[in-house]
Amino acid sequence: MNKSIIILIGLLLSMTGYAQNTPLKFNRDGHFKIVQFTDVHYIHGDSRSDVALERIKEVLAKETPDLVIFTGDIIYGGDASMGMRRVLETVSQYKTPFAITFGNHDDEHKLTRKELFDVTKDIPCNYTSTVAGLSGVSNFILPLYAAGTNKEAFILYVFDSHAYSTIEGIKGYDYIKFDQIQ
Repeated sequence: MNKSIIILIGLLLSMTGYAQNTPLKFNRDGHFKIVQFTDVHYIHGDSRSDVALERIKEVLAKETPDLVIFTGDIIYGGDASMGMRRVLETVSQYKTPFAITFGNHDDEHKLTRKELFDVTKDIPCNYTSTVAGLSGVSNFILPLYAAGTNKEAFILYVFDSHAYSTIEGIKGYDYIKFDQIQ
């Protein structure tokens, strides 16, 4: 009976898509390839945005990265939820781990950063996280491990850069806050 329970648990875990707790590791040659996409500005329902998805697919096919990281302004209009899903599912289809952090335009389209974060949580291969109590959403660390070990070899620090300045008299974009750095 115990063996049956272990098998059942294993099957349930495998049905969640890519195991999001699978450590990201350097390969045996000491390489770990990261592809960064920024300012995709995808607009769901706008055919002019299709080229962005085409370019993402081209890069993924050619580079076969170990991790994709989106560093803000993933979406720019249309249905925010569908737009975010469409972009991230494009990467997920390649079974490539990915992570995101938000930019100044991501939450301009009827959904907050928290709501967008919630939209992304169930997309397979997603390594995005957030630390409660810090300014912003999508602040986290992402360790990369040495090949064949459980030893951290590198750590990626991911910070939400916020949207627009909330400081009186200062216009323009906001900044990473001191609590994020600490």
